[in-house]
Parts: sequence; structure tokens; C-alpha cells
Amino acid sequence: ELLAASELEFVVADAERRPLFDGVDIFATLQLAKTDFAYAVAEQITTVDVRTMNCEYGAGQLEITFKPKRGLAAADCAHTFKTGVKELAM
Repeated sequence: ELLAASELEFVVADAERRPLFDGVDIFATLQLAKTDFAYAVAEQITTVDVRTMNCEYGAGQLEITFKPKRGLAAADCAHTFKTGVKELAM
């Protein structure tokens, strides 16, 4: 059985395009605690199965991975999440 999943990375920034957090504490939950946005994403976008959500090396950079799905459901998951993050960021 073939399954697929996505890994999305993006930068969380304020209206002046400054990252909401900095530092290189990759995979550290303390980085996520520096911004409410990461928690808002997890609470509001409930139609996708997020497997991991962690900080990456770049300032304000988050990485999200999803549970593997069959067929187009994997692509739908990534697109739904991307659209949801954009709506929350506005």
C-alpha cells in the first residue's frame, strides 16, 4: 500500500516581516512557547492530522509534518493546512 505525506516549512513573522522568534534551538518546545501563533495553528486547523510541529534553524521558521494518507488525501491535507495558516496569519 502506497502512502504519501508532506512536510511544510514556513516563517512566522509580524506585520513588518520580523520573525516572531529567533534562535537556533531546533526541535525545542521552548521556541514554540515564544509565540501564540504555533498554538493557534494546532488548535484551529483540526481537519488535518499533524504528526509533528517544531522549530527549525531559521528565525521564526516552523516545520509541520503530516500523518501519511492514501492518494489525493495527502495533497488535500497539505493544501488545507497551507490555506488555514494563511487565513490565521491575516
